[in-house]
Amino acid sequence: MLAAGYLVIALCTDYPLGLMRLIPFPVHGRLELVSGLVLLLVPLIFGFVDDNPTARNLFIGSGVVFLLVWLLTDWWAQRQPNSLMTI
Repeated sequence: MLAAGYLVIALCTDYPLGLMRLIPFPVHGRLELVSGLVLLLVPLIFGFVDDNPTARNLFIGSGVVFLLVWLLTDWWAQRQPNSLMTI
């Protein structure tokens, strides 16, 4: 479910790999930040911090990756025209 949602957001984002370009890149960044924070909190919210360490580690690891991507990305970068993408 998470992967499908992330794929839809990625395909709808206004960046070189986006197909529909409906979501501005900075908005995608905000969604990335919120997703990372939510993923970190899911084990606490749903109460499986101690019951299922594998699931807990998956969600925490995914949240950390989302937050690292958010920190390392310039969400306000100017788009460069790409001659390969123009017709």
